[in-house]
Amino acid sequence: MILFKHAHIFPILMGLKTQTRRTWEKARVKPGSIHLAKTKMISKQFFARLRVLEVYQERLGDMTEQDAWEEGGYTLDEYKELSRESMGSG
Repeated sequence: MILFKHAHIFPILMGLKTQTRRTWEKARVKPGSIHLAKTKMISKQFFARLRVLEVYQERLGDMTEQDAWEEGGYTLDEYKELSRESMGSG
């Protein structure tokens, strides 16, 4: 299972969001694995099944415009601002 905010449901279902970044210390998924996409931890409901194609570490500063677009249709600046806000530092 991978948790997402409600705002990510539409971009995922429309195929706009094809990447996701996590602040996990250690990867909790493996390439080739399939996970349920949910918005609540304790729920049987899910909105998609996702196949993990790749897992790698990357610093926010190393993202490209294409990476930001694949996060749901953002510019790099928009994505960085959203990331700062969600971490409580912006």
